[in-house]
This record gives sequence, C-alpha cells and structure tokens, in this order.
Amino acid sequence: MSSEISQLCLEALSPLAEHCSKCPDKDSPLSHATQHFLKLVFDMLLLQKHSIELTVAAGEAFYSLVCLHQVEYSELVQALLSSQRDAMVYQRLSEAFRQLQASSAPPSQDRKHKLAFLKSLEEFVANVGGLLCVK
Repeated sequence: MSSEISQLCLEALSPLAEHCSKCPDKDSPLSHATQHFLKLVFDMLLLQKHSIELTVAAGEAFYSLVCLHQVEYSELVQALLSSQRDAMVYQRLSEAFRQLQASSAPPSQDRKHKLAFLKSLEEFVANVGGLLCVK
C-alpha cells in the first residue's frame, strides 16, 4: 500500500479502538476484529521497515489497541522475547519493553498516558527497532 493509504488506515484504527474500549461489551465482534490489528501494527512498528511519517499514526493506533487488548499485547511481547536466542538481545529487549510499559502504566485512553507512551515508543523504536529489523 502507499504510505498515504497506510496512514489513513492507521488513523482510522485509533478512534475505532477507543470506541471499543468505552463500550460496556468488551466481547463485541468489533472488539474482536480489532485484535487482529494489534499484531499487524506491533509487527509493523517493531519488526518491519516503514516510513518515518507512519510512525506517529502507527504509534497512536498501537497505543489505542494496547489499551483495548492488554492481555494480547503482553502475549505478543512474551512471544517476541522468547524467540530471542541471544541473551544480550533478550535483556536489552526486556528492559526496553519494561520502560515502554512503565511509561503509561496502567494503559488508559487518557491523553497524558498516551503522550507519555508515544514518547517512550519513539525512544523504544530508536533503541531497539534496528536490532529487531535485522533479525
């Protein structure tokens, strides 16, 4: 997809996930549908090369999805960590994820938490993104 189309899609995910998190029915079909996007955005941000213009939109979508699917996010992190064979890489990733999660603990749709997470995500991608893309 073009960068512009990808950005529009990512920008649509944030309000969708925010809407789902405000709904009383957390098991709605819409909420379940957004779960798929968590892994896609996770992989895009952390494992694939992407244009810098997409980072902000992807980060906002990612945060909204993490707020909605906290258990699934933890499972993605654990799966990525457990796939690391190098102890040094594992330790570096583990610490980076710990700092990322601490920046907005507990995750909520609150603007203050979201901005803190986005700042930490930018640092996270700068520190370990290249390491993950090389693997």
